[in-house]
Amino acid sequence: MIYTVGEMAQKLGVPASTLRYYDKEELLPFVERSSGGIRMFRETDFEWLQVIRCMKKAGMSIKDIRQYIELSMQGAELRSLMYEKRSYSVFQSCKVVNFQ
Repeated sequence: MIYTVGEMAQKLGVPASTLRYYDKEELLPFVERSSGGIRMFRETDFEWLQVIRCMKKAGMSIKDIRQYIELSMQGAELRSLMYEKRSYSVFQSCKVVNFQ
């Protein structure tokens, strides 16, 4: 299923402007766009957005979140570099929060 910015924002419980801000800050490289430039969110994007939201709530900077996403999109081997930094503990905290 494909969601608009408004629909995905509602599903996440955030304002649509938050998703537009994340896109502007290059946190959403995984989100596809239509030929007209409209963002097309999918279910898998929802999972990414939950991680971003959790990392943000945990106090992680936009720069660190962007770096985590970039490395994650390149593959598991590079992602291990981030685990050496503080984001590993933040990510673990996100997992705990999501399961509660």
